[in-house]
Amino acid sequence: MKNAFLFVAVALAHFVAHFVAWGYAERGGGLAHAIWAVLSTPLLLLAGSLADEYFWVIAIANSFLWSAVLLVVASRLPVKRTANSAAQDTAAHSDPEYECCPQSGPQLRGPDLSD
Repeated sequence: MKNAFLFVAVALAHFVAHFVAWGYAERGGGLAHAIWAVLSTPLLLLAGSLADEYFWVIAIANSFLWSAVLLVVASRLPVKRTANSAAQDTAAHSDPEYECCPQSGPQLRGPDLSD
């Protein structure tokens, strides 16, 4: 659910930024035109003359593509864990039946056979 919300939020933010940059680029802004060129990559550039007829469909698909790529890249970035997040994980797995093992996740403890 969290990933779906992030996907929609990033796609919406890209679409709004794309729309604003397009508006300013049409008025002749140099920086806005550069931002528009980056945000419209790759689908609007690849569409060529089809972009005239299907501009909104291609722009929305481009925003979804950007959202998917950005989320994949973000998921591959290393996450720095803080002491607070480690404490929350410990509290979440405080059930005495489970033992937390960082390599393979929580595992059920078996009987003590060391006698």
